[in-house]
Amino acid sequence: RYLISPKAIFNGDVVLAARQPNGDLLVLLGDFTGHGLPAAIGALPLAEVFHGMVSKGFALEDVLREVNGKLKSILPIGVFCCATAVQLSFRNRSIEVWAGGLPEGVIFNERTGLVKSIASKHLPLGILGPSQFRYEPNIYEMDPDDVVYLWSDGLIETQGRDGDMFGLDRLVEVFKEAEPDSSVFDRILSRVKEFAVVDEEQNDDHTLIEVRMQEAPTLALEQPLSIKPRMVHRGLAD
Repeated sequence: RYLISPKAIFNGDVVLAARQPNGDLLVLLGDFTGHGLPAAIGALPLAEVFHGMVSKGFALEDVLREVNGKLKSILPIGVFCCATAVQLSFRNRSIEVWAGGLPEGVIFNERTGLVKSIASKHLPLGILGPSQFRYEPNIYEMDPDDVVYLWSDGLIETQGRDGDMFGLDRLVEVFKEAEPDSSVFDRILSRVKEFAVVDEEQNDDHTLIEVRMQEAPTLALEQPLSIKPRMVHRGLAD
């Protein structure tokens, strides 16, 4: 489930999701610098590379390396894409996460109320050249009741009546106050709306994503595990 609330008709927030042939789901939240059309110029090539490679079964690392190289070659100086990418393996009940530049996300267990942070430790996409790009993902074992939440910085930077920002602390409080069978997604949006100044134009694009762990799709169960195609990365020692 996701929501994109743009500041302008054209915006720099991008949500992409696609399944690999083995049933794994890859999700990417991207936030290009700036607003309007200048921030949206990288969205089409990003989506093209992402969907094309995921459909062929390429690993998340290869997808991100290709996306990074593409954006590095076409984006103007000073324009880049903060992003968090998640590969959900329903068969193994685990996720692989690469995070570069976005605010930390959350893995929330609806049964226990446990909140795990997904911190960013990489530079955004489109800054480093191919030989400098780093892929050091975090791997999380997932409980059936775990839900992944990601958001762009526009959500937590929503300004209130006193000029202060909504902030990550207020957002985490929503999870701590969550009740069983209640919608955390809707509660987050409600809290942000209550906090924001009424009738004032939002100062950035707002994006929120909710991804749930689930039983392995029939597609994944019917198809045998196969070795994913790998790209040869040259110049990594440079």
